[in-house]
Amino acid sequence: GILLMIDLDSFKLVNDIYGHGMGDRILIKFAELLKSAVRSSDIVGRMGGDEFVAFCEHITQESVIEDKTNFLNEKIFEAAKNFMGDKMQIPLGVSIGGVFVPNEGNNFSDLYQKADKALYKVKQNGKHGFSIYSRHKNIAAQESNSSIHQILGERNLTDDAYFVELNDFKTVYRLAVRLVHNYKKNIQFLALTAETDNDSDVEELKNLLKKILRKSDCITQSGKNEFYILLMETTTEEIKFVKGRILGKIKASDKISDLQINFRDEVSLS
Repeated sequence: GILLMIDLDSFKLVNDIYGHGMGDRILIKFAELLKSAVRSSDIVGRMGGDEFVAFCEHITQESVIEDKTNFLNEKIFEAAKNFMGDKMQIPLGVSIGGVFVPNEGNNFSDLYQKADKALYKVKQNGKHGFSIYSRHKNIAAQESNSSIHQILGERNLTDDAYFVELNDFKTVYRLAVRLVHNYKKNIQFLALTAETDNDSDVEELKNLLKKILRKSDCITQSGKNEFYILLMETTTEEIKFVKGRILGKIKASDKISDLQINFRDEVSLS
């Protein structure tokens, strides 16, 4: 059989441009397409976000996976056009990484990592395709410095600011303090609160912050309405321009109905 890691390409753009409601419709449609692409005896599931997993028994030919990949790419793009209109330009598609079982073992954790490496290879080579992990073909097979970098690095690097969960932000913050103390870097901390009861306004603010700030800046969300931001290589004088840009973008947004911003805390780490 074969274990498949399946990832939607450019799915984040659907959420950013058309909203999370449209993103949910795409995920539901893709789940339906995925079920139709495998047999009733196979196992499929969602790992989280836009990542899915499948195990297909008694498949030993790469050509079968190629056919499934082509089918999914064609149908999900067709569905996206139906949902969002013919002018939709998002390069939505599917990347698949696979590993044959039991050729490469029987431990799920090991197989998952191998399939994920094969998936990363697809992402690095244009997406919308498939790759099969194979030690004999040297496809993402060796734990070299390169493969370690691939595992640690971001799979889909964008120009958005770096958004992390609160616990991860604490680690970034502590590293930032060390950089300031040891290398005299200019790093500013900014906390803001969204004064609104509208969840969609808060979600849109989150999306705006990721777009407004640089990809070297770091953001997290604390609780429902509060955001913490680390502004890298930013002086105290430049913070007022950052705050003005945030307020200007909120005011200009037609997706935010009623939102007031309170800049609650502003600290230079130097």
